[in-house]
Amino acid sequence: MLRSQNMIPAYVINLKLRTDRAERIGRVFGDLGIDYQRVDAVPAAEIGAELHRTWTRPGHDRPIGVGHVACFLSHMRAWQAIAAAPHRYGVVFEDDVIVAPDLVDLLSRDDWIPDGADVVKLETKVTRETRIDRRISGACGQRKVHRLRGKHLGAAGYILARQTAARLLQADLPKYPVDRVLFHETEGFLAQFNIHQVVPGLCIQGSVLARLEKRSPEREFVSDIAYLTRSDRVGPKPAAAAEAGRRHRLGGLPRLRVSLTRLGYGLGLLLQGQRGGAIPFVP
Repeated sequence: MLRSQNMIPAYVINLKLRTDRAERIGRVFGDLGIDYQRVDAVPAAEIGAELHRTWTRPGHDRPIGVGHVACFLSHMRAWQAIAAAPHRYGVVFEDDVIVAPDLVDLLSRDDWIPDGADVVKLETKVTRETRIDRRISGACGQRKVHRLRGKHLGAAGYILARQTAARLLQADLPKYPVDRVLFHETEGFLAQFNIHQVVPGLCIQGSVLARLEKRSPEREFVSDIAYLTRSDRVGPKPAAAAEAGRRHRLGGLPRLRVSLTRLGYGLGLLLQGQRGGAIPFVP
């Protein structure tokens, strides 16, 4: 039974073997007074070779990692639950998410969700390439809502409209990881769907928070996905560190070029009514 008849139903994706994660998220949501339905995640070991071969990205000769296929199918199970429920929205969480205490305030009603919104992303990856509209499209307490315009990966926490869940289940989905399908403007549906971002972010993956704090994640936050994308890895990114070192060695002129490029990028966003930069996580 939900805490309130008006509360947005919550669905938590959890592998049956990861009882540690199930217990942790149960304590967290229990303390906040949020009831939820557990969604049995698809184990990567159950992904057959033939199914795996069908998940090949355009322009690639190999399918995406089997862990990503399992993750995508797990999210589809949550979408099925949302599409079958009578509520206008449902909220999907992965079991390694860390949430802000005021999450319960946003889930207790849905009148703050922008009209026509397909997805409202609660999570942040704190990545600099994120772009949002400057105009506020909604608000709940200290949290504002903006239309999401540029890539912001991660699918650990998002609100999904029931009708959108049904559309996704009927669509010929791009063969990318689920977060790229939802939150990438060229590889997924970000440019086609009405997708919004809560600012500051309400939740973050435990491994991402550990990386930002330059520490190793606790065992319960270590990824279960066999193939990790660069943005999922914990610790400094080698390519980014190498590029920073290269710019330092080259001296002032390349730095000036970078500064001018960033200035031009920022001006372009301003003219489009957008702003860029990382979405912070504020618990």
